[in-house]
Amino acid sequence: MKTLTLSLAMLVLLAGCAGGVKMPKPTYPASYDANLEADYAPFLVDGTAELSGQAFLVQKGGGTVKAAGRVITLGPVTTISQNWWMQAGRVWIHRASLPPSEGFTKARPSVTADADGRFNFTKLSAGSYYVRSELTWTVPFHGVQGGLLTSSEDVAAGETKTIMLNGTK
Repeated sequence: MKTLTLSLAMLVLLAGCAGGVKMPKPTYPASYDANLEADYAPFLVDGTAELSGQAFLVQKGGGTVKAAGRVITLGPVTTISQNWWMQAGRVWIHRASLPPSEGFTKARPSVTADADGRFNFTKLSAGSYYVRSELTWTVPFHGVQGGLLTSSEDVAAGETKTIMLNGTK
């Protein structure tokens, strides 16, 4: 399930600014069934896996922009988060939208990337996760560039996995 994808953030961002294609606003139920919330239980206990990496983008001219000081989130893949992912998690315009789920919030740790854009999550339960960060910068006369960095990653018990969160593979 290793799919690394840079959201079409710039396209959506630019289209939204130009009055082009509009992404529908995410819709969530007022609350979630207890069985769906229970899907988060395995992710609320300490595990033995570790996921680390570096978040960055390479510009057209070859320069590298690191996600220094940016927040990296790690969310377990469940029915609730899959719905969020498709509607908002990988879409720039709705990047701040979150489902009204206690499990989603509790089981979604975040860390701040260091000066080189490196990050590390420890004591993870085995499973599938969405890794996500925002990386934007402003270029004079060209405006905002960059977007969302997203990836879906699997980790096994006891595994130490290193990834590059850097765009489309």
